[in-house]
Amino acid sequence: MRLLDSLEWAGFGAYERKEVVVELETGKKYSCWCYFVKYPKKDLLPSKLYLSNIIKASKERGFPKSYIDFLNSFKSKESFEIDHSFSLLFYGRKRLWSKELKPLYAIHDKVRERLCDLI
Repeated sequence: MRLLDSLEWAGFGAYERKEVVVELETGKKYSCWCYFVKYPKKDLLPSKLYLSNIIKASKERGFPKSYIDFLNSFKSKESFEIDHSFSLLFYGRKRLWSKELKPLYAIHDKVRERLCDLI
């Protein structure tokens, strides 16, 4: 859970992990963890790849058609570029030296992508 928390920026101000109860159409209930955006933006869209991976995994795991239709209704964009200038410690302020550290952030992004592929 700590690895997933770090990948989702939980504890750093971007997302928070909460326990939720999910009820299936059969009535069976499960306790699950879910990440919630702390400061949602209306114009933030997932990448096509991210959304297609969620839809694919939902189909493979037998999620209800109504949920798959819900996912298919989402808009997406070709790619998602992380904004490395935002500050996790001071939300709403820009991080210092973001331009100078861009090569390091690019490496971080590739490592993060690889870890997400492995999970």
